[in-house]
Amino acid sequence: MQELEKEVGTKKYNIIKDFYDFSKKTCDLLTWGSGKRGAFSVGISSLFPKSFITVKSNGTLVLNLGWHKTNTGEVEPKVYELVNSFKNIGFDIEGEDIKQHYFYDIDFWLPKTEEIKKLLKNLI
Repeated sequence: MQELEKEVGTKKYNIIKDFYDFSKKTCDLLTWGSGKRGAFSVGISSLFPKSFITVKSNGTLVLNLGWHKTNTGEVEPKVYELVNSFKNIGFDIEGEDIKQHYFYDIDFWLPKTEEIKKLLKNLI
């Protein structure tokens, strides 16, 4: 988290830290990445066995949608519901084909933090 604060500044860090604390209390999947840069990932195991949100140390939010597949390799139907939920709060996800990852700059998603938290609560 120190790297995150250095990268984005105290004000933005405090909002992300609040989101992290919320996720820790609310979601049953919360992991730290193992790459060179710090990142935490959030998920709800009753929906998917892997996370579907990652926040990188530069503040970028990543929606991890394409790796949620059925045994036949099709995208899980719940992914489309999740896509619609994110679209409803202003996330731009175009096309019918689900990409592996969607990246959102901190200045785009940070003002939507309360809406994202509400979306997560509604998914549980």
